[in-house]
Amino acid sequence: MSKLTKEMIEIAINNNKKCMVYDDNYVLLFKSFSIKDDEIDEYIQKIKLLQEQGINTPLILDYYQVNKGYYGYSKYVILEERAKGTNLNSNSNYLSVKQNNVNFDEISTNYLKDLDFYLDEIENRANASIDMYEKFINDYLSITNNNMQIDPKPLNFYFDKEEGFTFIDINGTGNNDLEYLPRYFLGAVLGYGLPQLLVESDYCMYIDSDRLNRLKEAYNTIITKVAVTLIKHGYNKEEILKDSLNWTNQINRLTLIDNLDNLNNRLENDFNRIKKETENKKEESLNDGDWTIGW
Repeated sequence: MSKLTKEMIEIAINNNKKCMVYDDNYVLLFKSFSIKDDEIDEYIQKIKLLQEQGINTPLILDYYQVNKGYYGYSKYVILEERAKGTNLNSNSNYLSVKQNNVNFDEISTNYLKDLDFYLDEIENRANASIDMYEKFINDYLSITNNNMQIDPKPLNFYFDKEEGFTFIDINGTGNNDLEYLPRYFLGAVLGYGLPQLLVESDYCMYIDSDRLNRLKEAYNTIITKVAVTLIKHGYNKEEILKDSLNWTNQINRLTLIDNLDNLNNRLENDFNRIKKETENKKEESLNDGDWTIGW
């Protein structure tokens, strides 16, 4: 497949999402390019040259202008190769004590599902060869040398056990701040971090000992491989470890419990406790604010 059809264009427009999977191996994008309209063909050719150099990035196969945009940035339907593997999104659940009829079963199930997905995925990345880590750095530097700019948010990096790391949404031109490469590299591998579950401002992120040990081992392996790779390129070990605190400190938010079988009950109990504490604090605050003079 290399061309957009009328049906594909209509699907993308009606779906009205920035990105949707089409036929497993492709994605339909509905957005503006990062460059102006008159630079699109040159940009597509640059992406093609990157791939020909061995850099993992999907090709743009075709595009269709939907409407004319202001200042040279129009909206398009874009047919692109689908990046292989998985990226790591930021998964979080927030509960307010003001909520009624909270479905603790559903929230606990979703939290545990997100936690297990994250654990499985970072273990895959921990088990990747050091060659895949080195290729990430080489690809990053090659893109920089081609005067193209990488958007370093974790969602723009995919990982596949066979292919390694893939870069998506590379910008047309620009400089990459290599000073922050260690932080970006860690974000590419570890994503935004652990799935979060909060009741008000209290973390209710639960884990058992087996999962906690897997998490610590995977983090340790990944951070070591990132550090070993970056040190070869002149980066400082202490600075790399300092950047890794953004992820390792999240472990301190976890509450270790014996097992996760009855997680819904534990969450409900903690929710009720936090709700009571919140109400007590509010009542104490009101009492502290009583300046009535008693005679």
